[in-house]
Amino acid sequence: PPLRPKLELRAHAEAIRALRMRWKALDKLGEGAHGDLWQRFDGALTTAYQPVAAQNAAQQAARQQNLMARQDLLDSLEVLAPPVSDAGMPAAETANGQAAWRELARQLDAFQVAWRQLGPVEHTAPADARQQLRQRLQAALDRIEQPMRQARDRAAAEREQLIQRAQALADGRGLP
Repeated sequence: PPLRPKLELRAHAEAIRALRMRWKALDKLGEGAHGDLWQRFDGALTTAYQPVAAQNAAQQAARQQNLMARQDLLDSLEVLAPPVSDAGMPAAETANGQAAWRELARQLDAFQVAWRQLGPVEHTAPADARQQLRQRLQAALDRIEQPMRQARDRAAAEREQLIQRAQALADGRGLP
């Protein structure tokens, strides 16, 4: 079978749109085309547009699948909860609390890798769902990352105090 040239679908769609506009412009100048002539012309353009329509349908289906995958990821992120102590504060003082924070950080990293693998939201998700996705993502990340930052800051402050105490001991000044 002879090889068919690959269609540049954007240019193809633009050419069809231009032909329709040209028909309408000519129709305004003249006395109007006969209905059967327009139907033949429109039928030919509809047939010529089929590859573009097929590509558009495939893109829409891929975007819907991407949206569903992103929503599943967000569902899994939204069930994650920062570990808290009995006092309701983020837990980090115990070995179990530290292990829980490490596990949360691992899960957050896994989420972010999976999210990035789905591609940029601007190119892979349906346009009408993008803003809602971004808002939902930000809310879920803020809920997890803010307590995580607080726990890291507290742990860093505790380490700094330990370093100062060790320095004081090394200098022979005793405990502060």
